[in-house]
Amino acid sequence: DTAADPDWVLRESPEWRSYVAAPISVDGRVVGFLNVNGMRPGQFRPADAQRLNAFANYAATAMENARLYEETQREIGERMRVEKALRESENRFRKLSQASEEGVAVHDRGIIADANEALARMFGYRFAEMIATRLERYFTRESWRAVAEQSSMEFDRPHEVVGVRKDGSTFYCELAGKPYQYRSKTLHVAILRDISERKRNEEELRRRAAQQEALNAIISAAVAAPAQSELLEVILELALRAIELEMGVVWTGGQHATRGVAPESGMTLTRAVQALAAGTPGSHIMEDWQEVAPDDAMWAGSDLMTRLGVRASLTVPILIDGRLVGGLSLLAASRRNWSAEETAVAEAIGQQLGAAAERLRLLEEIGKQATRCSRSSTRRRMGCSCWMRRGRSCWLTLWRRSTWSRWPRPGWAIPSPSWGTGRWLTC
Repeated sequence: DTAADPDWVLRESPEWRSYVAAPISVDGRVVGFLNVNGMRPGQFRPADAQRLNAFANYAATAMENARLYEETQREIGERMRVEKALRESENRFRKLSQASEEGVAVHDRGIIADANEALARMFGYRFAEMIATRLERYFTRESWRAVAEQSSMEFDRPHEVVGVRKDGSTFYCELAGKPYQYRSKTLHVAILRDISERKRNEEELRRRAAQQEALNAIISAAVAAPAQSELLEVILELALRAIELEMGVVWTGGQHATRGVAPESGMTLTRAVQALAAGTPGSHIMEDWQEVAPDDAMWAGSDLMTRLGVRASLTVPILIDGRLVGGLSLLAASRRNWSAEETAVAEAIGQQLGAAAERLRLLEEIGKQATRCSRSSTRRRMGCSCWMRRGRSCWLTLWRRSTWSRWPRPGWAIPSPSWGTGRWLTC
C-alpha cells in the first residue's frame, strides 16, 4: 500500500496504491529498472515479483544485445568507411606506382607484399614471380649487406646498390625506403631507380678525361724525348694507360718497344704488327682472333696471336707525309669490342708519334750536318752553309757568336727561314 509507506514519494498518479519492481542488471551492473503499478492495495504477491525479475533479466539480455548490435553496426560502418578510404588510397598508390618508371615494392620485414610492373621489368621477372619473395635476392650480397645496416629501411637519401636480374646480369640502381602504414600495420616501401645509363655516362666522362690526359702527356713526351728508343717506351706506356690495357707493341725507324709480352716474343710480335700495318691502308681492328675463318687473309696471323696470348688487337699505322714508317698495336687478352673513341685515340697517338719520330730524325740530320760543317769551317774565318732536303731545299747558316776559337761553341743558333720566321734551333 503506497499510501501507508512513509518513504513513498508521489510523482505521477495518486491512484497508484501498489508497486512491484525488478532491477535490470548487465554483468552485475544495474542499467535500469522494470516496475509495475497497481490501482488497489495488496495487488501484487511475491510470485509476481519473481516473474517480473525473470522478465527483467530477459529485458537486460535484449537491451545488451541491442547495445552490442548498435555498436557493431557503428564499427562496421566505420570499418567500411576506413576500408573504402583505404581502397581508394591503394588505388591511387597503385595507379601512381604503375605509371612511374621507378620500381616500387611494399615489403614486410623483407618479404615483398606488393610491387609494380616497373619493378618486375627492371629485374626481368613477371609480376607474380616477385610476390612473397625476399627482397634481398634481387641484390648482390655486398649491396644487401650495406642495405641491411639500415634496419628500418628508412634512408635520408638514396643509396647506390647493385641489382641482379633474372638472367644473372647486374646493374646499378638507387634504393630509397620509407615506412608505410597499412591497416594498423607498419610496412615499408622500397623505391628503386635504374641508374645504369648515368653510371655509363660517368664512366665515359672519366675514361675520356683519362684519354685526354694521356694524349697531353704523349704530346709533352713527344716534344721532350731525347732519343727515339726512349720515345717509343714512354708513348707505348701512355697509350696503354689511355685505353686501359696491359699489352702492346710499337715500332718505327728500325726500333721497337713492347709491353705485357715475353721479351723473346717481342720481335715476333713486332714482325706480325709490321705485316698488319703494311697490309692495311688504315687502322686494323680485330675483335677476336679466334673467330678468324680459315679462308680469311688474316688466318695466318691468328695462330701466332693465339700462341702469344692475344685475343683482340687494334693496330694503327704511323705515317710521315703519307709514307708508312711504323705501327702501334694495342692488344687484349680477351675478346674486345673496340669503340670508335678508342680507335680515334690510337690514331691520334700514331700521328703524334709520327711527328715526334720525324722531329728526332731531323734533329739527327741537323746534328750530322753541323758536325760536318764544324770540321770544314775550322780552317775558315767565314760562317758555313749547310744544304738539306726535306720536301724542298732549305739553307741553314751557322752564325758565329763572338770568337772563332774552339768553334762551334754551345749556344750557337741556326736560323731556318723555310720553317717560318723567328724559329731557331740551338746546337
